[in-house]
Amino acid sequence: MGEKLLEKVFSIKNEYKNNKKYKVIRICGLKIKSNLSKNKGYIPYLETHLCDHCNLNCKGCGYCSPLVTKETFADIKASQFFNQANIKGDSPIVETFNNCLSKYCVNLWRSKLYTCPACYSYYYNQYFGKNGTMPIAFDFYKLSGKELAEKLNKPIDFCRFCNTKELKYYKWDQSKKEIAEWE
Repeated sequence: MGEKLLEKVFSIKNEYKNNKKYKVIRICGLKIKSNLSKNKGYIPYLETHLCDHCNLNCKGCGYCSPLVTKETFADIKASQFFNQANIKGDSPIVETFNNCLSKYCVNLWRSKLYTCPACYSYYYNQYFGKNGTMPIAFDFYKLSGKELAEKLNKPIDFCRFCNTKELKYYKWDQSKKEIAEWE
């Protein structure tokens, strides 16, 4: 079951048909086609669960997870991932943010909000003994909703560690936990 969960969740590529450019996004088997020529038909945010059950058993859970009676995992059928890491950290910050696929994927991690999933680079730094930069964390207890929205919706210095121009695609496989898998 664990291997299925690690399979590809998301892919994106350009397609051309009748002299029109389309961006085709595949998420958990769902195909979303956006006509880039007219900039129509996009979904700015899509959420899915890898599992419906949860061990926290929260009263009034908005996902109704305490009511799930058995472990329920997403049936993800995919075979490809992409990596947009730029270990050198020399990407243009504003351009990278403007092209980012994760800029609306605000993450709550260790009681702080992060602009994107880059907060998990902590594990990369820890595992490989790197003293790498971490993205800015925003304390939602100290900032208003308006202040958070302003901070979370603009480029951060960490954007330089992503390459949104040239995504590196690779077939899904289990990690050997080698640094080359992230470079």
